[in-house]
Amino acid sequence: MSVAEMKDVLKLRGDKAQNMSHTMIENAVDKLIQEDPQAFNAIVNLSGFKTRVLIEDLLAINAIRKNGSHYLVGDEPIGHDIESTVLHLEDPRNQNLLISLKNKLEAYA
Repeated sequence: MSVAEMKDVLKLRGDKAQNMSHTMIENAVDKLIQEDPQAFNAIVNLSGFKTRVLIEDLLAINAIRKNGSHYLVGDEPIGHDIESTVLHLEDPRNQNLLISLKNKLEAYA
């Protein structure tokens, strides 16, 4: 598993991994695997793993926002929870939105 993939696991776990060094990321994932391998496997095997990571990244740069359990782009709801948001972004009919959000993320970097 690459450091980037490990970082993604930590993001989905709720850790603030963007400012962690490679060593800290590796140590945190190793600790998770040692202490709770089921939790690690549950994260890695989540449906829409990459889309969930994208959502976390978009939240971090305020390209989308969360109000309670609802996810919004501007004032437009895109999901009522993480599951419906993933489905919305993965729906081929919403590819223009997905491309636009990915472009915002790239521009931010």
